[in-house]
Amino acid sequence: MRIAMSLSLLILVALLLASFFYPKIDKVIVNNNLHYSKEEIMKLANVEINKPFFWLTTWSAAGLIKDPWIKDAKIYKRWPSTVSISVSERKPILTNGFQNFAIDGTILSNVSPEQQKALIQLDGWGEPRLDEIIKLINLFDKYELEKISYVPSGLTVKLAKIEVFTPSVEMLKIHWGSFLSQVGKYKKTYVYPWGVSGSNE
Repeated sequence: MRIAMSLSLLILVALLLASFFYPKIDKVIVNNNLHYSKEEIMKLANVEINKPFFWLTTWSAAGLIKDPWIKDAKIYKRWPSTVSISVSERKPILTNGFQNFAIDGTILSNVSPEQQKALIQLDGWGEPRLDEIIKLINLFDKYELEKISYVPSGLTVKLAKIEVFTPSVEMLKIHWGSFLSQVGKYKKTYVYPWGVSGSNE
């Protein structure tokens, strides 16, 4: 019994040693990366040319999944020496000038000033209302949304052709049809519990 266990242990050690020398990664393919370069994706995934093929595991590549810019990642090992990495990256959509947010609220760093200018601008004071703001962005996804401002009494949404103030996202949804009827007629729209009014002032 002891001989069999010792033999099994020796075989296991031999296999582990062999895996260090063969096979080794000699080709890495990275797909769908925009923010990060191929080299940066490889570094996050802990993948290197000439690294032991069998040593690449979900645990060793955990840094890729944990990165805020990476929404999803799939790593495929193709025998005998190819690794394919496919990523889905988050995109910045909103900025307050200091922080940049993806549509799910994740904070994304390293956004250039040029990129920030193209994002929806956010400002305001009082209790943070990020959840509501994200709902507004989704609600106006077919419109040219330029800026969102918030105060304790409500939110102001600036579109290319109209500006709307609403006490809450839910209130705007209730009166959505009335709001749409104001687009093109007024420069500003105000949502109230009892309805919607417009103004060109």
